[in-house]
Amino acid sequence: MVSLLFLLSVLLGDRHLHGIVVESASRRPLVAVTVRVDGTRMGTFTDRQGIFHLHDITSDTVNLFVTAIGYDTARVRVVVTADTRVEIRLTERTTSTQEITVIGDRAFAALPTQPVAVLTTAELDEHRGRTFSDVLQRIPGVTLLRTGPTISKPVIRGMSGMRLVLRNDGIVQEGQQWGEEHAPEIDPFVPSRISVVKGPAGLLYGPNAMGGVIDVEARSRPTSSRWHGEANVNGFLNSYQGAVSLTAGADSIVGSPLWLTVTGGIRRAGDAATPSYRLNNTGVEEYSFRSAFGVGNDDANVSLALSRFATTLGIYRGSHFGNAEDLRRAIAAGGPLTTSPFSYDITSPRQEILHDMAVVRGTLRLGPSTVLKSSLGLQRNDRSEFDAHNTRIIGRGDDPVERARDSVERLERSLRTPAMNLILETGTLDVIAEQTWSHRQKTQVVVHGLLQTNDRTGSVYLVPDFDMNGFGAAAVHQANVGSLSLSAGLRYDVRNLRARVFDRRDRTSLLYDQQYSGVSGGLGAALYLFDGLTASANFGAAWRPPQPNELYGDDVHHGTARYEVGNTL
Repeated sequence: MVSLLFLLSVLLGDRHLHGIVVESASRRPLVAVTVRVDGTRMGTFTDRQGIFHLHDITSDTVNLFVTAIGYDTARVRVVVTADTRVEIRLTERTTSTQEITVIGDRAFAALPTQPVAVLTTAELDEHRGRTFSDVLQRIPGVTLLRTGPTISKPVIRGMSGMRLVLRNDGIVQEGQQWGEEHAPEIDPFVPSRISVVKGPAGLLYGPNAMGGVIDVEARSRPTSSRWHGEANVNGFLNSYQGAVSLTAGADSIVGSPLWLTVTGGIRRAGDAATPSYRLNNTGVEEYSFRSAFGVGNDDANVSLALSRFATTLGIYRGSHFGNAEDLRRAIAAGGPLTTSPFSYDITSPRQEILHDMAVVRGTLRLGPSTVLKSSLGLQRNDRSEFDAHNTRIIGRGDDPVERARDSVERLERSLRTPAMNLILETGTLDVIAEQTWSHRQKTQVVVHGLLQTNDRTGSVYLVPDFDMNGFGAAAVHQANVGSLSLSAGLRYDVRNLRARVFDRRDRTSLLYDQQYSGVSGGLGAALYLFDGLTASANFGAAWRPPQPNELYGDDVHHGTARYEVGNTL
């Protein structure tokens, strides 16, 4: 990989401050510690490894104000260079005061009963320009299910697709993730942090979190009131891929309390290569855009994020099978039956996907230890799949030449028409209440609502037209007892599904009205033994509603070389 990273700023360069906060006695990393630059609005929290990052520092020296519940406040003066790294040690406090109670909800941190894997901004910067799934592969415990050089999806605990929850911009991203060759619709340039959550905490995010939750946090509110930006340019030799992204933002727009951040990117790649041959029709064309703006402070704020992700993915022709004999012949060949020179052209079979999102998020602090959060999301996922297999078209007319010309023209029109087009529109509303009882106990309660509709056109019947609505509620409680952390969660969901299914055997439409409901729960415990060693145990029972393709699919799925029939048919 050839990569170039440069910063566009009103300054001569961007100076970074990285550090770790540890307990002075045991040198154990401390989680969720507040690190603020005194005299500014710049600040952050330490992650699960006790690490923090501060960017765009304009002063040669800064005074850090470091606070955590149960520890004495630390004030540290740091001389800032291009890439400063510090270690801050906090001493445990033996007495409690009213001041600690006031800020205790912000510093609560339970030892996770299952490790939370995190990719920070600095780690993500090393892999910008790759596919989103390739970036996820850097997280321990995440593997990939690949169906081509440009198409892959994450696998956790052997589960993928609709058995994982993918959160983007604070809401669950809704797309056609039931297909093995359906990659997540996320631009890898957008995230500033990616984490994988398992255990009881995953109950807060929906009934499909059986394998875990992949939480993608987009670039947040800028820390500087000045306009500043960043550009990334990446190149890859294998497929002659190029990728460019631009990010700009400011904490204050023309002196107002309104903040703004904008990110855009494009990516293009041609045919991938192996040591022996080219994989024709494996290119990708992609662009994305995201803009977010908001107003408020830590106690009350509201923000709006608008985003679009568009991609065209070529599918290797040799992997598109019409029948079992095609599959056997491809395996026996040991390589492509035909090859062509390198090209950026993308023809059938291919996928064209457009995903639009609008997310309104708000936070309101109702008291010293009570926080109310809400998010309203609107999404539209437009997926078109173009097959390379078509029914033979016989030309019309008496003259043989005219019949041949008509046959070719009609075949070309058929190839330009999607074999399947799916438009999935989703509206979600989530309300979360967080109550910190003390620096040792915290409760989170979430209420979730869903409205969804799917519109299908084309000759392939893998997913029907359907309308779905649902409701869910969950509660998770965490408690610290000495060096032992406990967590417990419970969730209930109900789904109402109304589907219009085309019966290919008697050429009629059938209407199905079905309701599904279930309960999920989990218990977890983690015991801190000494620095570097923690013992944990988790128990859980998970439920998820069946997906429309699992119930009503009835056609050949060329991308996976199989005929899929739903359980209801």
